[in-house]
Amino acid sequence: MQRPVDLSSTSRHTVHFTAPDAVSELTEQDQQSRVEYAWNRDDLLLVDGLGCFVRCLVEATCTEGHPVVVNLWAALDEEHAQRAVGLWWGPEYASLAMPGRLANSLPYQGLLDAQVRLAVRDEQSYPFVEPGPDPRVAEILRQPWPHSDLVKG
Repeated sequence: MQRPVDLSSTSRHTVHFTAPDAVSELTEQDQQSRVEYAWNRDDLLLVDGLGCFVRCLVEATCTEGHPVVVNLWAALDEEHAQRAVGLWWGPEYASLAMPGRLANSLPYQGLLDAQVRLAVRDEQSYPFVEPGPDPRVAEILRQPWPHSDLVKG
């Protein structure tokens, strides 16, 4: 079962990263030889020389009051990556919480490599980014994001 994001609300803005920034910077040949999706799914990624990455979500609010969801990647150390792999598809997934580092630069916020806490809020969804040791993360989760920067057109 893939962990979907509920995007049923037409007033919700979404940003979706297809890969961690470091993986996007690899050549196509390097990506083909170094990237492995665990269980042939796109939510746990193993990259030779870069480590393990897990999909996660950032939930914020725009200045216009609309919610925004960012579907991105976080890097995990080996210990927490093994724990995530062990719990990902089992009943214990709902209790998954672990430290990580943002593997994508948030739109208009930055914070690439910021330390975060990842925690499952809903067993049918990816873990959510929560404030960790980096106080900037708590600030960007609390403050509204500029609506005009997220919605072009």
